[in-house]
Amino acid sequence: MIFQTTKIPLTDLNAVDIVQQAKEERQACKVKLSARIKKKLEGRVASFVKVHKLEHQIQEAANQGLNHVRIPIQQKFGGGADLSEPIEEMYDGQYDVRVMYNHNAFFAALEAHVFSEENIEGHFEFSSNDATGIVKATALIITWEALMPSPVTLDLLWDANHRVSDFVEGETLGDMIERLNLKPRDGTPLVARCGRRRVGHNSLVATYCGKTLVLRPEGMEPRPDGVDL
Repeated sequence: MIFQTTKIPLTDLNAVDIVQQAKEERQACKVKLSARIKKKLEGRVASFVKVHKLEHQIQEAANQGLNHVRIPIQQKFGGGADLSEPIEEMYDGQYDVRVMYNHNAFFAALEAHVFSEENIEGHFEFSSNDATGIVKATALIITWEALMPSPVTLDLLWDANHRVSDFVEGETLGDMIERLNLKPRDGTPLVARCGRRRVGHNSLVATYCGKTLVLRPEGMEPRPDGVDL
């Protein structure tokens, strides 16, 4: 009896289909891991906001008439030797897919969250150690200048750093002096100066936001020379 070997039919490899399916599976794996790592990144941003009490810090500064707040960053959120170094990563060995987020991505996500509102701006302060090469974010600066102008600082005889932030639209320096009861009772005129320049009482207060005005009774000026504005 003669046995015949069963012939295996020659078929197409379908290599294109195999590669395409593998590509789609890898992409699906990457999408799944990316969604999970995004949630972890969002969780770290939420943790930063909570730990540093951002809303409370902004409210405290605004209550004092300030237009900015500087928030020191806790060490665990500051960074490392290389800000491109991963903070968290995920890996799937079957498809050899790796996703991660690093310190740079974290700071970018935090900026996008904190500065998402109009008129809210700011930046991070970084420090670097030349000896160790370690770079750290040391503080977060948040500003709202368009919402609350910088105060005018009045240098008075009894207080060299008296801040005024309760502005009245269109108010002149003379109006503000009257409103704050700064005018001497004996009728002596008050002389105002910004640096070496004399400031007229008809000047708008808004012009001097963020600046210092020296107010002295006439005859007690620290710099009598100057030019009237």
